[in-house]
Amino acid sequence: KSGKSGNSRNSRTSHPPTLPHPHTHTPGLLVSLSFAAILLFSLLSVPASIDPWLSLGFTLHLAAMGIAAWAVGRAAKNAGWQSIARALTIGLAIQSLLAVIQAATQTTEWTMMPGLKWPGLQTAATIGASVVGMADGTRWLRAYGTLPHPNLLAGYLVVALAGPLIGYAQSGRARWLWPLAIGAAAMALTFSRAGWLASAALLASAITLVPRPARQRVVTAAGVAAVVSVALAVALAPLVLTRVTANAGSPQESFSISDRQVLAELALTFVKNNPLTGVGAGGFVPTLAATTTLTPEPVHNVPLLAAAETGVGGGVAVILMGLAALWQAWRGRGRSVVGSVIASVVIGLMVTGMFDHFLWSLSPGRLLVAVVAGLWWGERN
Repeated sequence: KSGKSGNSRNSRTSHPPTLPHPHTHTPGLLVSLSFAAILLFSLLSVPASIDPWLSLGFTLHLAAMGIAAWAVGRAAKNAGWQSIARALTIGLAIQSLLAVIQAATQTTEWTMMPGLKWPGLQTAATIGASVVGMADGTRWLRAYGTLPHPNLLAGYLVVALAGPLIGYAQSGRARWLWPLAIGAAAMALTFSRAGWLASAALLASAITLVPRPARQRVVTAAGVAAVVSVALAVALAPLVLTRVTANAGSPQESFSISDRQVLAELALTFVKNNPLTGVGAGGFVPTLAATTTLTPEPVHNVPLLAAAETGVGGGVAVILMGLAALWQAWRGRGRSVVGSVIASVVIGLMVTGMFDHFLWSLSPGRLLVAVVAGLWWGERN
C-alpha cells in the first residue's frame, strides 16, 4: 500500500499496483501523429513567412523539443517516484520562496542572482513591469521568480506542483504539504488568471485520475492549496477583484482584456487571409509589427496562434493533439499516482494554452511542454 511504502528504498515498490489497460498505446500514437503534423505544417509555412529563417528556426526548435521529450522520457523511465517528486519539489520551493519575497518587498532586487538576466530589477514603479493596477493608481508588483514574466512563473508552478502532490499521495507524509502550501501562495501572488485556472484544473484532474487508494490524500493536498489560496485572496481582496473583474477603472486591467480581443480578431484575419500556410511559424509578432501599430505580442490562445502562423492544418493538429492527450489521460486513470498526476499537469497546461501564448511562442514555454511530455511518456512506457 502506498501509505506504508515511504520507507522503502526501492522506488518501484512504492507505486500502487500499475494496472494493465487496453488500448493504452492508441492515444499515445495519436499524440505522436498530431505532433508530426504540427511539424509538417510548420515547415510548409516557411516559404510564406515574413521571415523564412525565423520560421525555419522555429520549426527546428519544435523538432528539438520532440527529441528533448524523448530524452526526458528515457531518463524518467528508470527514475522512481521519489526522484521525480524531489526534483520538482526543489524547483517549486526555490521559485516559490523567491516569489513570496518579491511580493512582500515589492521589488526583485533582493532575489536577483549573478548571471541571471531574468527578471532584472523590477519594482511596482518600473515602466513596463507586470503589475496589478488599481483604479486609484496604486500599482502592485506581481511575482516573477527567476522568469521574465509572472505568467511564465505560473506555468512553471503548474508543473512543479506535481512534485509535492506525488510525494504526499505516495507516502502520506506531511512534510510534502509545506512546499505545496508555499507553491500555492506563489501561484496566488503571480496574479496570473490563466495560472489560477490551470492550477484548479490540475488539482481537480488529479483527484479524478489518481488510483482510489491515493485519492483521499490528493483531496487533502488540494484542500491545503485551497486554504492558502483563499486566505491570500481575502487578504489581498481589492487586488484580486481588480484582476478577476478587469476593472474598467484600471487602465492596465481593462487594456489587458481589450488588447487580447483585438489580437484575437487579427489572428482570425491572418487565418482567413492565409488559410493554408498562415503567416509563418513564429511569424505572428513580426507580421503584426509590419502591418499594424499595435504593441506586437502573440494572440493569447495557442490553437488560434498555431492556426495564424501555420495555417488551418496546424491549428487543427494542435487541437487534435490536445484531444488525444485528454483521451490518453482518461484511459490511463487509476493506473499509477505518478502517471495520473503528470496527466493532470498536462491538462493544467492545456488550460494555460487556452488563455496564454508562451507554451507556443517562447522557447522556455516549449521546453516546459517537452519536459512534461517526456515525464508522462517515460512513466507510461
